[in-house]
Amino acid sequence: MAISASRLSQEGFHLLKKECSAHARIEIVVERIIEWFDILVENTLRMAPLRSVSRHRKDPFKLKRINAKNVAHEEAKLERSFAAQWKCDKSNGPVEGCGGFASYQVPLLDKQGPWGWGYVDLVGVSRSTLLPQVWELKAADTDDSPFSILVQALAYGIAIRHAWNRGEFMKEWGDRLKCGASSIPGKLEQHERQFELFGVVPASYWEAAKDAWLGTDRRWELFDNLRGCVKRSGFGFRLVKFETEENKSEDQKPNLLHPYIIKNVEEIKLKELTI
Repeated sequence: MAISASRLSQEGFHLLKKECSAHARIEIVVERIIEWFDILVENTLRMAPLRSVSRHRKDPFKLKRINAKNVAHEEAKLERSFAAQWKCDKSNGPVEGCGGFASYQVPLLDKQGPWGWGYVDLVGVSRSTLLPQVWELKAADTDDSPFSILVQALAYGIAIRHAWNRGEFMKEWGDRLKCGASSIPGKLEQHERQFELFGVVPASYWEAAKDAWLGTDRRWELFDNLRGCVKRSGFGFRLVKFETEENKSEDQKPNLLHPYIIKNVEEIKLKELTI
């Protein structure tokens, strides 16, 4: 069953995660999303979260996040490991064009709720523009499809661009990078292709997903068409795969702040788009 026109006319990309991982009807779902793409962009922008800077006066977007708590969730461990291994003020990032990570679990809402929005997994720094990059990270056991990862990354890209254009995120970003507002771009128009989106997944996930979700020419065509829509709306999208090993100290105790060493990071080659 396809997503109804009434839903597509009112909802945003952030509410379509489950539909984009419905294996039996994924082709119909993606066709409908492409058909309604421009409306969904407008809806997502209209529904984008607004974090109150006056309510969170110090570091409202948590771009200087320091969190020493132990975590059990696999994605949380991976987020910490990426952020610790490639700090934006100490190293280059894991792939070309990324200057490391400014933070992880970046909040865009005042508090969590049943609105379809969560936290941005990782926020990288573009080496060419100094703009934030949205990194949508998944663990190997995720049920999310590559279509869902792309749609989720796009939703947070729209939300961060909205926060950027309001000014508060832009100011905190300049402070985080210690470069000042004059060194970073100002307000961005919707179709400026300057915000970069990443889907980052374990290599084991990709080996299974490319057959399970993209195993036919038609599905690859739909994935490329969806990427084309994303590009036309002002965002680039790249897929990255990686492997891990446990990060232990000399006494073999696990490192709680940096649970994994991320290795063999590689961009997945996708069809070049012409729009």
